[in-house]
Amino acid sequence: MIDTDPPPDADALDGVPGAKSPGLTWRSPEESDHWRVLAVLDRWWAGFGGTAGSRERSVLLPRLSFQHFSGTSWLVEQDDAAGAGAHRVSCITSPGNAGSIAFHQRLGFDVLPGASRARGVSVHPDDDGPGLDRVLFSRTLE
Repeated sequence: MIDTDPPPDADALDGVPGAKSPGLTWRSPEESDHWRVLAVLDRWWAGFGGTAGSRERSVLLPRLSFQHFSGTSWLVEQDDAAGAGAHRVSCITSPGNAGSIAFHQRLGFDVLPGASRARGVSVHPDDDGPGLDRVLFSRTLE
């Protein structure tokens, strides 16, 4: 059964930076959102890893999250993060995705220091689980 309860009312968003900003839409996810969100992930990752990479990303965000946890999860849609009151944006990619690393650095993201290095970049070992090292980025918004 899909839980279609609406997201919490505005009072529940007190203390969430930027949550009540104009143009920021909070809503419960629906099962039909699953493929759209996965497609966005594939675009963010520039198709990295081909079909196998897409499959790995889908495992990190299974459809059951959209089917059974919609009452405790939110989708937030916003085109302008700084305008919504956000102060920092964090991103993640695979150490093997040189295109993604270069893309984030061109956008002004800093690589966060990790415990090891791979392919010339600082990585966070096992960040997404055993053997799934990741490069973490952060960018302060002005």
